[in-house]
Amino acid sequence: MAGKRMIGAVTAVLAVLGGALAAPSPAIAQVPAGTGPAAIAGYAWSGDTNGYYTYDSTGRTASIEGDGTGSYFAIFPGLQHIKGEHVDVSTYGSGGACLQQGTQALATALFISVDCYSAGGALADSAFDVVVTQPTRAPGGVFDYDLVPSARSGKLTGSGQYNSAGKTSSVEHLAAGRYQITMPGPAAAGVTGTAAVTGIDRGPAGGCELAGWHGTRSGQVIDVDCFAVSGARQNRTFGVSYVAKGNLLGIGGLTSAYAFADRPAAIVYQPRTQYDSARGASVVIIRQSRGTYLVIPAGSAGPASANGGNVEVNAVGTADSRCYVSSWTQAVPPGISIGCVNSHGAKTDSSFTIEWTVA
Repeated sequence: MAGKRMIGAVTAVLAVLGGALAAPSPAIAQVPAGTGPAAIAGYAWSGDTNGYYTYDSTGRTASIEGDGTGSYFAIFPGLQHIKGEHVDVSTYGSGGACLQQGTQALATALFISVDCYSAGGALADSAFDVVVTQPTRAPGGVFDYDLVPSARSGKLTGSGQYNSAGKTSSVEHLAAGRYQITMPGPAAAGVTGTAAVTGIDRGPAGGCELAGWHGTRSGQVIDVDCFAVSGARQNRTFGVSYVAKGNLLGIGGLTSAYAFADRPAAIVYQPRTQYDSARGASVVIIRQSRGTYLVIPAGSAGPASANGGNVEVNAVGTADSRCYVSSWTQAVPPGISIGCVNSHGAKTDSSFTIEWTVA
């Protein structure tokens, strides 16, 4: 999946760091009380043709079917009983935008509709990564998600909401295309954990971007900006999630790593905000050129027999930037290439969040 350039870059960085990034250590067990996974969940890479880059907590194999130019169904045959699910989508291989259009549970499978657009807003073929989950009990760490309507303030209730502390989130619609979501939970200070946002395509093309997040004495506050294709702020429906010491599937015991890459112009650094499920693991960010980054979750390769891994990435800022997955390799160490573009599709330096899971 990754080319020789990525593998060579990983090798070179390890040489420069003098072996500071070690080979994988055994993962720290984080399975919550009870038996079986803490969530009904799955992931898939749409470029997969052999079921290797897919995972389904029920043991089935997900697939992707085209439905015309730029339109797709991610099909999870083991998840037909899921209710109140949350979906994260990351574009793969291009500077366009892939958005969730909706979900439908039929008798034999859960269907997730995904539409992909060019930077100009036209439907265009693209690959993507998709994660879907519905917790069955509180996982280890913190895991919250919400479905946010396009232009309403107040409590977030009904389908599409989950809070691992058993509390209710709320949203304040600050202005056109600007939102602040409060997720009650454990007290925190500064920027901890990781967040993700996925636009839901119930109108014209566009997208949403994390504007930032921070902890408070009563939980997390997450800011989200949404945009039209023109770059103007626009009210949109979206899904937003927050994770601390876990992953976007809400399942403990998996090899997981996340980081907030908040120094877009730095050449090589280890993000201050990161998490690694494996003892001794660490995430390193390398800026290769304008808007092009290599992420190395060293020590987080996971078992060799695992399902290929999954990557979710989100730009962080207020300028309508987009970050996408260029490629990745589940090597030792893994390497993930990320590209970031502005609203016109030109490469631009950007902060971003990244979440890596091997199930």
